[in-house]
Order: sequence, then C-alpha cells, then structure tokens
Amino acid sequence: MFVLRFISWVCVAIALMLLGADAVSSVEEGQIVMRSVPYYLSLMSGEGGAAAYVDAVPTMLSYLLASPAWAALGALGVVLVLLFRPID
Repeated sequence: MFVLRFISWVCVAIALMLLGADAVSSVEEGQIVMRSVPYYLSLMSGEGGAAAYVDAVPTMLSYLLASPAWAALGALGVVLVLLFRPID
C-alpha cells in the first residue's frame, strides 16, 4: 500500500514540474504553451512519430493523450492518492 501511495505522490510531483515547465515556456515565448503526452513520448523515443499513437488508440484514451501532460499525470496522481489513502 505504501508503494502505491508513493507512486501517486510522485505522479503529482511530476505533474507540478511539467506545469512549471509549461509556465516558463509560456513566459519565454509570450504565448500559452501546453505540451501534450505525445510530445514527451517523442522526446523519450527519439523519433517524431509519437503523435501517430493518438490516432491508433480508442477515443477516450486519445482525449487523455491529447490533453496537457501535467493535467493527465496530475489527474492520475490525485485519483491514486484518493484511492490509496490510509483508512483508520
């Protein structure tokens, strides 16, 4: 149970870091910048073809992939925090 709580808090922390990165990029460019999940997948894979994953997945999952990365990871982290909270 502790491991799942730890993973959920790590998801929330990474989401806050991604939000900060988007905020800094927005200030630098002078317009709103929101990077999606396929953007980060293409950075990790080294190829530019990660955007094709959005077309290959079911509709509900494609909405999650097309959303900002910080929102997707943050929502997942918050849901996991609520599911795996200690109950006394």
